[in-house]
Amino acid sequence: FYMERGMWESNMMITFNFFPPEEVLPEYTTMTAEKEWDIQDTTKKTSVNVQLQRKAENTTAWENVGSPVALTSQNGWKYTFTDLLKYVDGSENTIAYAFRVVELDGTKVLNNGDKTANGLIVKYGDVYGSGATGYGQLITNTQLAPGVTQQIKKATTADGKQMVFYLATGDV
Repeated sequence: FYMERGMWESNMMITFNFFPPEEVLPEYTTMTAEKEWDIQDTTKKTSVNVQLQRKAENTTAWENVGSPVALTSQNGWKYTFTDLLKYVDGSENTIAYAFRVVELDGTKVLNNGDKTANGLIVKYGDVYGSGATGYGQLITNTQLAPGVTQQIKKATTADGKQMVFYLATGDV
């Protein structure tokens, strides 16, 4: 654009350069659920539905991601979710992911130490891995020996961590 100065016919040209803000591209990771069996009765190895959940840093509420996925012998008792956001809306707040077993009818999410419909005890391993290589979590279903019962005691430590104790009684 041109602007005249004074009464003479001289013109001055002013140039404006606009640069759009740098676009921050989202970063993604993966999360793998892996099923492990600690049982003697192999007929109890049935399909297991797992629900991926996420929780943003500095929040307490977990939310479901998509629909439950079946872990079966056909997929090697393993499933990997891909294209999971690492951060909340371009911020530096990370997103944590974890799995929970869901009863086959989808009505109940099982916590650490809960029993499945066929009497197996669910145990969740810690989430392992890194954002760069992807994360994973091992889920184990355990069958108690005949005549053994289990009591589950849950406690919260002073720093807010959940602890689960498994007490077996009978012919261990």
